[in-house]
Amino acid sequence: MARNATQEILLDPRAHTASEVDAGEALRITVVDGQQVPDIVLWARADPADRLSPTASQLLNESYLMMPGCVLYSQRATALAEVEACTAGAGVIVGGSCSGPLNYARFGIPDTPNCRTNLLAAGAPYGAEEADVQHIYCPFMTIRRDADGSYVIDLPEAESGDYVELLALVDLVVLTSNCPQERTPTNAFNPSRLHVWVGPHGASRPTIDTILEEAGGA
Repeated sequence: MARNATQEILLDPRAHTASEVDAGEALRITVVDGQQVPDIVLWARADPADRLSPTASQLLNESYLMMPGCVLYSQRATALAEVEACTAGAGVIVGGSCSGPLNYARFGIPDTPNCRTNLLAAGAPYGAEEADVQHIYCPFMTIRRDADGSYVIDLPEAESGDYVELLALVDLVVLTSNCPQERTPTNAFNPSRLHVWVGPHGASRPTIDTILEEAGGA
């Protein structure tokens, strides 16, 4: 049974959180300061092995962009969540997040903050291991693909107040990393804050003005 109460948290730059979202509830992630991307992992609470699959989601939606109306599927083709809204661009669903080894291979810098470490920390109370946080959904992330098959990560389109909202179709665990990447355009080279809200589908959502006021401004 869905809760009557709401939950919310302001995520500082490079921070992470875990949320339990009951079937029928909504999860909204709001961009607080602008041009920030979350990395999201989710799985069915009843069985953590029933987790997000980019392959199933792309095949069943016939798109690598998760537009409003698309459903996020698990590796068992379980419908986990529906994308109800995404007010800036479209979310991409990919096979991996930034990680310490990837950052070292790309930039030659060891021990960088990264989403893989964040997601493992957020999932630690659930016993999450690396295999559980491999596949992610990235609202607001901008990837430009060329006809020759190449692609580049570009600046995100999201501005302060933009949000993505998911409707849980089963009871979920949702891990969110406030992406710490600062060496690519992913977060406009300047990681900033996100706001995460969970509550009944019919409940009022906090506005960006309320979020900023409670956070003490920009």
